[in-house]
Amino acid sequence: MAKKASKTKLKLLDISKQLMMSKGYNATKVEEICQMAEVTKGAFFYYFKTKEDLGMSVLDYYWQERQAQFMASDWLASDDPFDRIEGFLAVVADVFMNDPHGYSCLAGSFTQELADTNTDFREIVSGLFDEWSEQIKPVLQEANERSGNHVDIDLLADYIVVVTEGALILAVARQDRQVIAQHLNLLNTHIRSVFSV
Repeated sequence: MAKKASKTKLKLLDISKQLMMSKGYNATKVEEICQMAEVTKGAFFYYFKTKEDLGMSVLDYYWQERQAQFMASDWLASDDPFDRIEGFLAVVADVFMNDPHGYSCLAGSFTQELADTNTDFREIVSGLFDEWSEQIKPVLQEANERSGNHVDIDLLADYIVVVTEGALILAVARQDRQVIAQHLNLLNTHIRSVFSV
């Protein structure tokens, strides 16, 4: 019975993620999720107390999927920190460009839609962006030491997140996923110039 319950919850999360990525949090209705998942509202509320509870769970579910994709790649394999930075950006571009549910970031979408009105969501997405920038900081620090420069690593790590999220927004606006690769390639060139490489 527990296994079946777990499958149902995952199905609800997956359908909710798809809907929230395509139409946003506010436009996604519990009734629609239940219909697509073929579950009753009672079953839905067994797993999620409120829609906000669902949204937070979906965000975590989405983020864990993204992290698994990033970590499954070999971007950390090189001894050269500059190759690792380039590999990191290439993986980020590949993951977002090839998502079957659309080339957007759910954390970024939630930020634009909810950050001004919901403190809980704002704090969660802020924490996720911090987690993302923390992943690349050790490599940036190594590049800093190797180059002998004094670059603000915290600012540069945040800048990577900023350019990535901006590229995703522009790609959606233009309906052109190649925008993501173009801007992350340019970002890689810019980072090398910052370190004078």
